[in-house]
Amino acid sequence: MKSSAIALAAIFGFIATHTYAADADVETALADAEAAIEKADSVGFAWRDSAKILKEAKSAAADGERDRALELAAQAKFEGDAAYIQYEANQNAGPNF
Repeated sequence: MKSSAIALAAIFGFIATHTYAADADVETALADAEAAIEKADSVGFAWRDSAKILKEAKSAAADGERDRALELAAQAKFEGDAAYIQYEANQNAGPNF
């Protein structure tokens, strides 16, 4: 239970401190999101819709919708990072007697 609280605190801290600036490079945001999702997927913990959100971000970027692409890329990166945090929290899961 304690590790779950720590994981949640880390997730919310990440949200509060890690957002892309208005002038951020879309390609960097997409690459960061893709790397986070791949990291979570490498341990079997990628969330269901993360890849779909990344695909939508890439599509928005291709259509010139920069703000939407950055928003979706940030969401996809968050999900990838949160999924990996979830994996780490589950490493010590089990009954505590």
